[in-house]
Amino acid sequence: MPVAIASCPQCGSTDLEQGPFCPNCGTRLAQATQAAGPRADTASQVSSRTVIWWALASAAFMIIGGLGPWATAFTVSVSGTSGDGWFLIVGGLAAGAEAVRRMLAPRRLIGMIGMAVVGVVCAIVAIVDFGSFSDDLTDVVADPGWGLYLSLIASLSLCAATTVLLVQHRRASRMPAARATSAN
Repeated sequence: MPVAIASCPQCGSTDLEQGPFCPNCGTRLAQATQAAGPRADTASQVSSRTVIWWALASAAFMIIGGLGPWATAFTVSVSGTSGDGWFLIVGGLAAGAEAVRRMLAPRRLIGMIGMAVVGVVCAIVAIVDFGSFSDDLTDVVADPGWGLYLSLIASLSLCAATTVLLVQHRRASRMPAARATSAN
């Protein structure tokens, strides 16, 4: 049973007739629909799950970075838990919980926006703390510790992962209209 599709998978033309071929590029639409239909849904689910794992790993690294040393001077190091590292730990826990929840129930936009906000806030905290090395420690030889570097990188990574999730969510929210058209 041929299924009508909203656009040609080869050229993207939306000016489709009821015939078996695309009037723009000549692609056989019935075969393209059967070949691309289930695989396209599975591919987007796999990539979405992969991005969720990326966000979860970013959240875990935020926690590890918050626990690690944020400053080192000679042989002395100061842990992130002595200051702003708690922002990263709490933010990492919240983002990780949302990533796990998203694996179980993937259709809430507010959770993704929350993860993006957490990533931005934690990145700002890490950037401000990097700036404090040049402002406050001019007399002391101190360097940012690996925990601060990891916190910044993981926060930016969480921002990137949630941006990808938001783009995927937006594309997926447009797809039901195309599926409803193809079901008729």
